[in-house]
Amino acid sequence: AEIHQRDDHLRMQEMMQALKAIVESLATVASLSLKKRELNLQEKKDMATVELLRRKEDREDMEVKRTALGIPDPKQASSLENQLRDEVGTQSKPFEQVRDAYGRIKSVGKAATAAGDMALLVGYMKMIDPSTGVKEGEYATAANAGSISQKIRARYNEVVNGAKLTEDQRKDFLARANTLYASHYESQSGLEGQYAELAKRKKVNPENVVLTRLGMRPDLPPELAKA
Repeated sequence: AEIHQRDDHLRMQEMMQALKAIVESLATVASLSLKKRELNLQEKKDMATVELLRRKEDREDMEVKRTALGIPDPKQASSLENQLRDEVGTQSKPFEQVRDAYGRIKSVGKAATAAGDMALLVGYMKMIDPSTGVKEGEYATAANAGSISQKIRARYNEVVNGAKLTEDQRKDFLARANTLYASHYESQSGLEGQYAELAKRKKVNPENVVLTRLGMRPDLPPELAKA
């Protein structure tokens, strides 16, 4: 019995040692796994840090190049484009008024009717002086006609009273309107060209600066139209 007890005791000790070894082994594996995860996490952090540093260097490098080339940064470029575009818009307003008046003449001013003659003359007066307050059907006076000459006012008032322009008079006013529009068209084209070149010199996009107002082109003179 004593021998059996000794054997049992030895077996128990062996089992405890084996169990201890297993526990230690598992602990070692868990520790290694944890360290591996920590290393992987650190490696990812290091990679992220490297990527951030690389991007920062790229931005700094781009900034150096942009400064060397005189190219504004995106915010500065957008602000400059807005400023130049506003300038073009302000300086283009007189042309827009002339263009709209010319368009009215082109659409209804050729008709050999009292309404057509009235539209032609009002449109022509607005091309000469966009601030004129003369409206179709109203008499033109020195007070509401602005800088319009007395001769043109008198002709218009005759039409308001029921007279009609002769064919030669109508052709003459149409030709004058076309010549006047051609002059404004050329000036506007020059203005837009100047700002497009200015945008290029300022290293910004000309298409974001110049939104053309030109629209319809003036009619060619008959001798050129036939060529």
